[in-house]
Amino acid sequence: MGEYFKIVDVNGQELYEIPMGGAKLIEFFWSLAVGHLLDLFIVSPTALAGWDKDEWPIEEFPVHRAAPHASKLLGLANELLAEIFKWITSVHDAINLCLVDGALSAVGAPRLRELLDAELAPWTGHRLVCFGDYVRDAGFPPFLADIVAGLKAAAGFEGSFYRLASKYKKQTFSQEGRWHQVLAGLEKHAGAAGLSGADRRVFDALLAHLTDCAKRASRAEIDASVVLCNLTRHTYVRGAAVREKYKRGHPSLGHLLLAHVCWSDDGDFHFKDARYNVTRGPWTGHRFEVTTMGRLRPGIEWEDGTSAALERLNDLWRATDH
Repeated sequence: MGEYFKIVDVNGQELYEIPMGGAKLIEFFWSLAVGHLLDLFIVSPTALAGWDKDEWPIEEFPVHRAAPHASKLLGLANELLAEIFKWITSVHDAINLCLVDGALSAVGAPRLRELLDAELAPWTGHRLVCFGDYVRDAGFPPFLADIVAGLKAAAGFEGSFYRLASKYKKQTFSQEGRWHQVLAGLEKHAGAAGLSGADRRVFDALLAHLTDCAKRASRAEIDASVVLCNLTRHTYVRGAAVREKYKRGHPSLGHLLLAHVCWSDDGDFHFKDARYNVTRGPWTGHRFEVTTMGRLRPGIEWEDGTSAALERLNDLWRATDH
């Protein structure tokens, strides 16, 4: 019958929802849906709108000032307020606290952005693998096999990791869809919160900003400034190079990512040309994020791995009927 594959966020214990569910690798490898895989790793999608600065509308629009005696919270040092925001885990709660006072909105904006990133790019920094149902748990790369063993032990699961992963939550393959889910939730929250006129104006400004981001975030594939970062190897791939190579936008940076994270126990697994084995992905189980050149993580000696990564993608593209 052939081997069936799943794309899994190992840390978040989530599945990438392939349109056909579980499927043979060749059946979905070059699909357009895979082109959106990297959407799950986009850091601060506002960067993809072409902005060079860390602009955030909740800091730019005037908000009402609470009376000096309204809350002792406002008398705390900014460092303490920032610590309080770190304990907030809900986008809605963060917005509510930001709306209390202009000072709180300025302190809380970074945390609000973190929470939105977590909602919109939930796989950022997580380990990624696309693996088949023939894979024995001990057949993964050693570091990944240890992680898999820990996950199974924590879940009290005795079957294969493939079967365990089948129970994981599915992530939609459309970032635009995730944006709309978040925006709809915020709209519902605003209606139920009974915001004052001043608060509603600030909230609407934030919502307008996020709506604009939603329209632009889905354009990550065609944004020349995008880079795919392998946080494990400290290498990056320039999206502009992929676009230059494949001017029609297919295959894409998302396909390049998938081409590097596939794994199977079948050491001879290939599509058409036996010289190119797709299931010994050199980045299997590595951590990733998608950002821009100007926002690469500091303190890391980054290496441009574009040429080698693009060569692998091109070899697989030429070796496949598509």
